[in-house]
Amino acid sequence: MKKSSNIKKHLTEQQFYYWTQAQEQLEKNEKDVISAHLSSCNLCEERLELYEKYSTDVDFELGQAPSQEDKKLASDLVSEKNKTLDSANTFIDIYETQLKTYDSFLPGNLIRYFKHYPIRTITTIAAATVLGIFVFVTEPFKNDNPVYAEVENNILSTYNNKGEQLWSMLAEGIPDSVTSGDEWIKSEKHYIHTRVIDVDGDGNNEVLITGENYNSTFTRDTLYCYNGNGTLRWKTGTPTPVLFGEFEFTETDQWVMEEFFTVQSQSQKKPKFYSIGRAKRWFPGFLIELDPDNGTILQTYWHSGHFQSVTKWDYDNDGSESIVLGATNNAYDRAALIVLNPDSIEGHSPMTSEYIPLGIKRSAEQYYITIRPSDLNSKFSAEAYNSLPLLFLTDNERLTARTLETWSLLYDDVTPNIAIYYIFDKDFRVVNINSGDPLIDLYPKLFEEGKVSEPLTDQFWKTLKDSVLYWNGNKFVSQPTGVN
Repeated sequence: MKKSSNIKKHLTEQQFYYWTQAQEQLEKNEKDVISAHLSSCNLCEERLELYEKYSTDVDFELGQAPSQEDKKLASDLVSEKNKTLDSANTFIDIYETQLKTYDSFLPGNLIRYFKHYPIRTITTIAAATVLGIFVFVTEPFKNDNPVYAEVENNILSTYNNKGEQLWSMLAEGIPDSVTSGDEWIKSEKHYIHTRVIDVDGDGNNEVLITGENYNSTFTRDTLYCYNGNGTLRWKTGTPTPVLFGEFEFTETDQWVMEEFFTVQSQSQKKPKFYSIGRAKRWFPGFLIELDPDNGTILQTYWHSGHFQSVTKWDYDNDGSESIVLGATNNAYDRAALIVLNPDSIEGHSPMTSEYIPLGIKRSAEQYYITIRPSDLNSKFSAEAYNSLPLLFLTDNERLTARTLETWSLLYDDVTPNIAIYYIFDKDFRVVNINSGDPLIDLYPKLFEEGKVSEPLTDQFWKTLKDSVLYWNGNKFVSQPTGVN
């Protein structure tokens, strides 16, 4: 079988360094992917031999006394009269013939050697100086900050803003995908496996990973955070399960990490980092704040139903983004719109007594709003509830919540995708309600066939608007009411 020579898939200089100089710092899956690549790529195999020879040569030179030739070269390097580096031709020739074709091979390597092996001889000064100067003059700087990640055939690869590959690792069990920053917040993507974001606000991105199942290298109930250079920063599991009222499975069910994002808070300059998850059976859901430095869980918000969407909105113009979540509340069989102050999410959502989690206090949401399904849902659905799978902002002035009816009725051999849009202003008043074409097209047919008794009129929309309820800290009311 012919070995591959596709340059996009070659190992990075960083991988070569850790493979030859610091294997003990590599995770098992990182070792596996490097070993597998070396066995299938002639070019990287040759490059490894060259890398190892270079390392050996440097080690040898460090133990040698300087020769007269070395002293002359050193003298030429510091001489103001000779800036051509003619006496360095031997080193430059070696670079030109053996190293130059390998992207970003020397700069990082030389820096590491200066750190790990203090310069003790003129030989090392001469060689390193000439090679360093030549490389930095002839090779452009390679941005090592990842901006997106690609998973293909169980291999995760990261890339910089120029599309240059930085590092890769074995990612067993993660579906093929291409992901970057927070653009998922604007879509209906559900269950994110990888994300490239700056979790601690230092200007350098980290790579977040969670698995597809429970028996792979990356598991579904764990969030893994990798530094921009590919080393593992931390990994953390889901919060300790609690008993939700009468539902004993909530203490023992398997758990899922789904989505992760940062929020800018007025209380601190650095962003705050959060993850969303749920029980495997979809209830309960949780939102956790994590320490970006070590993955410690700082706060947990428990919800009587799973989260389906999220966005961030500084609705009161105070300089802090609030977390806005779309969910289903199992206790009330309604879609829920939840607004949280990122500094104080601890506690649980409003719910009926049979759902209340043991030993968990009530949270103080800024707003907790429920949106009931339409009367059509009760006629044509096997489920009593609706969901809220999409949130998006318009010019930072309006929030649109796209609810979805859970119809089970087949009409013309398909299940209608019935969505209803609720538009809220900054006081979370409903200023408009509308629907997409499926409902507008289907309703008159249902009326003609006698499956609904009333035509689609303004009263249909008014009934929905009037049924939107707000938690005031003690009960649900019909007028927009903030809690915190």
